[in-house]
Amino acid sequence: MEVYQYFDTVVVCCQGKEVARHPRAIGQRDRRLTTPGHHGPLRPRRSDPPPAQQALLTDAPPVLAQYVQALVAHAPGRGAARLKRLLPFQRTYPSAPFLNAVAQALTYGLYDLTRLEALILKQVRGDFFQLPEAD
Repeated sequence: MEVYQYFDTVVVCCQGKEVARHPRAIGQRDRRLTTPGHHGPLRPRRSDPPPAQQALLTDAPPVLAQYVQALVAHAPGRGAARLKRLLPFQRTYPSAPFLNAVAQALTYGLYDLTRLEALILKQVRGDFFQLPEAD
């Protein structure tokens, strides 16, 4: 490939034949100009339906539905990874401590799931993990 820079254009040649001709962006540092025929249309942002995990979590009590909406809003993309991580919390832990921790996280705006799990474990530790006292 050979590239020739003229005052107002840039010409790209391959084996002596002109392959492309672009206008030069003079005085515009790091500017990109793309000829319409060189690339397809830009992909629009995904408007896929929400992941299945969101549907499972949204059909739950209103506090959890609000938390799921806020979690997805704070997550990059569609928030599928965070929802996949939240769903086992709902399935694993008892519902009352789980919902109390979700309500507390929603109140304080905590969308870090490690912190949410710590809140759940604080709620659960006294009731759920009762060990018999040694004689």
